[in-house]
Amino acid sequence: NVDVPNIKVLHINNNEITNLDEYFNLEYLECIENKIKTIKNLFRLQEIYVGNNQIETIENMPSLMILNCVNNPIKRINYFENVKLILASTPNISSKYKIANITKMKDDYLINIHKNN
Repeated sequence: NVDVPNIKVLHINNNEITNLDEYFNLEYLECIENKIKTIKNLFRLQEIYVGNNQIETIENMPSLMILNCVNNPIKRINYFENVKLILASTPNISSKYKIANITKMKDDYLINIHKNN
């Protein structure tokens, strides 16, 4: 593990990472093509790009605005109060979201959320 508690931006694509530490100051995460199963407790995270992992759970990210989690076995996208854009392989999202529109793109869904969520 890398111990960098104050890091704000993290790019760790195409590795064999199975676990992601709780970086409390992280604002941007790009972690594509790894083996992560759970991402949680990233309180300041605003953007997350975690396509092509093994993610089943994403939780406890109150600052999240952009979520890209395509090609993961997520069954349902939890509610995140500040999310405006979701790109996922499932259209099954929390009923708390006020959806502006959903666009199907091959096997994935681009979901725009109303700003007054």
